[in-house]
Amino acid sequence: MCASVLLFSQKLQAQLKANFTTYLDSGCTQFNDTFTNTSSGGVLPYTYYWSIGNTIHATTKNSTAIFNTPGIIDIKLKVTDANGKTDSITKSIKVKGSPIADHSTSLSNCSVVHFLASEDSLSPTSIDSILFVGDGSPGFGPLYFYGQTGLHSYTYTRGGNYHYILTITGSNGCKTTYKDSIYVPLLPTIFLPPDISVCPNTLLTISEKTINGTKPYRIWWGSFFSHLNDTFIIRKITTDTAIGVHIMDANGCTNNDSIYISVFNLPDPEWKANYFGNTVVFHAIDSALPSTTYKWNFGDGDSTNGHSPSHLFPKNTGYTVSLKIIDTNGCTNQHDSSLNITKSGIDLYKTDIINLSINPNPFASQFNIQYNLPRNSNIEMGLCDLTGKEIALILNENQAFGNHQTEINTDNYHLAPGMYILKIKTDYSYVSKMIVRY
Repeated sequence: MCASVLLFSQKLQAQLKANFTTYLDSGCTQFNDTFTNTSSGGVLPYTYYWSIGNTIHATTKNSTAIFNTPGIIDIKLKVTDANGKTDSITKSIKVKGSPIADHSTSLSNCSVVHFLASEDSLSPTSIDSILFVGDGSPGFGPLYFYGQTGLHSYTYTRGGNYHYILTITGSNGCKTTYKDSIYVPLLPTIFLPPDISVCPNTLLTISEKTINGTKPYRIWWGSFFSHLNDTFIIRKITTDTAIGVHIMDANGCTNNDSIYISVFNLPDPEWKANYFGNTVVFHAIDSALPSTTYKWNFGDGDSTNGHSPSHLFPKNTGYTVSLKIIDTNGCTNQHDSSLNITKSGIDLYKTDIINLSINPNPFASQFNIQYNLPRNSNIEMGLCDLTGKEIALILNENQAFGNHQTEINTDNYHLAPGMYILKIKTDYSYVSKMIVRY
């Protein structure tokens, strides 16, 4: 009875069956695959023997492998149970060849890097596309080139060590990545003064300072870069101009910079004059500047400031009068001219007005006119500016002979402080007097 039970148990034991699964069935060279044992049946424990291609052998339950060579690779698992029974299974995976590229970098003009990628003769697959990515020039974004094999160039604006990655994609979809770096020498950096404005004919010294790069430097100044090798130049500035400087260091690396110089317009020192006997009223043509910027010299030892001064010359003779203007930019211009004083006193013509007096003169707002008429006459009295233009008619009436007095309030005529001409005309004569309101 017992013997028959044992025989029945042995008949129920499952047959040993070797098996495994693969994480990937195919991939590109350098890919890592995992093989997981799924064997069953037989009597535990099992022992294992893996044969992966012709070079890898393992006795672990599960196994992994990195595939460097393209082709069809056989993966074989042999399993032995506790009773010494064995079983084996073989599966295959496909390893596709990753593309191989010849790649290099070169430098020109100290700042232009040329990236070259081409298909290597040993590449197992043709190259479909390339991608360069990496550090870009500061402020100009990252390095990025995508396209076909060939030469690609990038200009760096600052020296340094720049890293890049080249990724090539084969026609079979496999990719290969290369990492490298390129050193870009530091370019000479030029420092010039900021753009400025100057007065005409200014003798200007312009200095430059260069850092970075490799000494010694060679320096060219000017629009045509005449060779000077000096760190500064002296120029007489007459018109708006740009002055450039070109630097080359010992490695042949170059850089340029320039300064723009604009020229102020000179103030206009021309003037005109109105004569009232020995008194002359001067007028600067350009009268828009502060009064302290006008420097008058009357040629008789006297001088003053202001854009419209008057001056009493001491005698009838010739004088050289000069006006020097220093404007708010500090620019100076001067005009000299001669004038002749030929009359003394005021303009006084034949008149029958006796004992004419004006008081006070100068005045604040009011003054009195007193005079004597030797005969009856029409009197016309008016105020004029220094150009002779009539400002106001004070009176126009017939007056009897004798003494007369008229009080004039200039506020009624809205007179600003300054110099004016009082004109009096009778039936037989004409006279003018200069009056001054302060």
